[in-house]
Amino acid sequence: MLNHYFKFFFRYFKRNSLLSSINILSLCIGIVSCIFITLFILNEYSYDSFHSNAKNIVKVYGQFKNTDGTDEFLSRFTKDFTTNVQSQNPEIINTARIRTGKKIVLYSDKNYMFNEENYLITGSSFFKIFTFPFIRGNSAHALDEPNTVIITDRLAKKYFNTDDVIGKTLTCNDTVLLKITGVVKPAPFNSSINFDLLLSEVSNEKLVKNDKAGHANARNSLDTYDTYFLLQNENSAKTLTKNINEQFKGNVIFGSKIRYTLIPLTKMFLNAPDGDTSRRKNIYIFIAIGIIVLVLSVINYLNLTISFSYKRIREATIRRLLGSSNMQLAKQFIMESLLLFGGSLAISILLFLCLGKYLYHILGIELGDSVSLYSLAFVVMVVLLVIGLLSSSLFFINYLIKSTFVNTGSIVFSQNKTLKKQRLLTVFQFFISQTLIICSLIASNQLQFIRHKDIGFNKDNVMVIPLDPSMINSYKAFKNEIAQQSGVESVAASTLKVFKNGPNGIRVKKQVSNDLQDIQIMTVDENFFKTLALKWDIKPSGDALLTKPLTMLLNESAMRQLNITKATLNDPINLDGDQYTVTGVIKDFNISSLKNKIEPLIITVDADSLKEFAKYSGGLYVHFNGNTNINTQINVIQSIFKKYQIAKPFEYYFVDSEYNQLYSTEDKVSELFKVFTFISISLACLGLFALITFTAKNKLREISIRKVLGASISSIIFFVSKDIILVMILGISLAWPLSYWIINDWLKDFAFRVDIKISTFILASVLMAVITVITVGYQLIRASLINPVKILKND
Repeated sequence: MLNHYFKFFFRYFKRNSLLSSINILSLCIGIVSCIFITLFILNEYSYDSFHSNAKNIVKVYGQFKNTDGTDEFLSRFTKDFTTNVQSQNPEIINTARIRTGKKIVLYSDKNYMFNEENYLITGSSFFKIFTFPFIRGNSAHALDEPNTVIITDRLAKKYFNTDDVIGKTLTCNDTVLLKITGVVKPAPFNSSINFDLLLSEVSNEKLVKNDKAGHANARNSLDTYDTYFLLQNENSAKTLTKNINEQFKGNVIFGSKIRYTLIPLTKMFLNAPDGDTSRRKNIYIFIAIGIIVLVLSVINYLNLTISFSYKRIREATIRRLLGSSNMQLAKQFIMESLLLFGGSLAISILLFLCLGKYLYHILGIELGDSVSLYSLAFVVMVVLLVIGLLSSSLFFINYLIKSTFVNTGSIVFSQNKTLKKQRLLTVFQFFISQTLIICSLIASNQLQFIRHKDIGFNKDNVMVIPLDPSMINSYKAFKNEIAQQSGVESVAASTLKVFKNGPNGIRVKKQVSNDLQDIQIMTVDENFFKTLALKWDIKPSGDALLTKPLTMLLNESAMRQLNITKATLNDPINLDGDQYTVTGVIKDFNISSLKNKIEPLIITVDADSLKEFAKYSGGLYVHFNGNTNINTQINVIQSIFKKYQIAKPFEYYFVDSEYNQLYSTEDKVSELFKVFTFISISLACLGLFALITFTAKNKLREISIRKVLGASISSIIFFVSKDIILVMILGISLAWPLSYWIINDWLKDFAFRVDIKISTFILASVLMAVITVITVGYQLIRASLINPVKILKND
């Protein structure tokens, strides 16, 4: 009997190769898309789950109210805080303290000298909580001794070209020898804790102490750490949270009580303590898209199968007359569905294995090689396909069995009922496709807006060279020599490296109310305004910009926040105990992502700036003219840098590139929107093809009679297509409000965003109409050109 079913399937497939091929193509598109999305989602949810104790690890956060009523969050705590918590709470098995350090320079010999920023300061308890496998060395006491370091095998090969480096040394900042006591594997792709090097706390203290310039970065000298606890079990977190809040109930900041919370390590990636939901929001979007694509594939399977089902009705009717039962018919059609779905699944898996990594690479998505992820993704896909198979097969079988009548009129009546169901399914396809088109267009508009928005300063052809405190003595000569190079428009300096590090903060009293206001502050030299082409709202007159002592500039936001008007502009402002005078106002400019509003900013001008660079390790801004060969200039500047700084590697970045990098996540979302919009449209076109084919076949007799009675081709085309037009209008109408809600919610993450215009919705609808015309045009023309004599003769 099984062999009999196989023969029927292959004969049917051969007779209807076009239908079957389109069916398989539709299913393959849906399956590959769903595997792609499922793996991406599983990847996001897998962060930090590789640690053996992952479920029992938590991180401490503190929350308090700022003076302006906004929530502020603490992520670092002192050693004393950690010790006190652990000593009074038996729920804690162990504690790990972690802090990121400032940039250091390492070398094995001076021919292999590099800047290293991706390192952590911690202790040996780190490995008692987290699981990072050792390749060489012992995790138990690897960081106990002073001047010891653990590195990844990637860093070992970078400096020594081998991972057999236990006992070898690296020179740090040209002052401290660090002994390598362990080599570990690099952190996996789904780790929120990433490092190339682990420095012991004792070693860091010596490094800060021996800093040649004596200007250690404040972050390295502060005794505060990210604090992680390993608990006895998952349920201990609630008890510990309550105990910590009770134990430190007297701790306040700016008069606000600190509320402590514990976030499980496995939930940190998608649950930011500051309430940022962008990652989770993207996950929900892709879950919805995955379900939609699968549903569209199943709908297409139904539409395409039912469109040609009149051929199977006759077959099923004859078989019933010859004695076949409903159960036998059902078994045959289920077997055919299984073979069709099984073949599609096999082809889809092969396609994904061949193209999956390539697609992820194009979209800039990093995905690990975890076997469990792939296995789980395929299990999910099989379950979803079985659900789709059962629902669609039962629908189709029910339709065929009910349609197996000898009376032709009954068959036509049954087909008319089915046509209504097909229309509803096609309305859903239009609805989804239109929604994705609108969202994709507005998301692209937002990214274009970000790329081309005037951010208040010139970001093109501007290179930033980070400056180290050790360059204090040679800074002026270095700056002057670069300024003399051909192609260099101007050179400036600032304590701020835009889009890399934010300005420092200070609290200033508002005028009138005397309330405290958080203000960002930066120091620049006299060329900074020209180099970045900043715009003035109130320009200083005469030599006030540089020569008057205790003067400063504000941006427009600072004027508003401090309640300063043009009339009160010259009133003194207390800054660090000194009375400053405002001599000018700069128009607002963006120094961070356009997701954030422009913060109030104070700018102080220092012609020398050496002290400020010593404190904050600022940046040198080099603006090239548009005709300069940038690569040549980079090489020239590198050679000048080496002349004045032999102990540090040369590094730089371009402002426009760093600005674009801020929106890498949004770029990925936009690209995925475009990809799945195209997939959705492709599936909708296949479904539309099915509907117009079914409609035309169902109305052949009526079309023939109309032609005999003198109907024109245009009237026949309208007669056949009017249902499609109504279906399209209904689908588009339903899509508009949902699209507005989705994209408006997405845009809320941006402080600066495009307006949602009705013209975008109209453009998307016109685009959908054009796609529809292209899809159904051939079938409409074919139906209008039929020979009525042949059709009526057969009837």
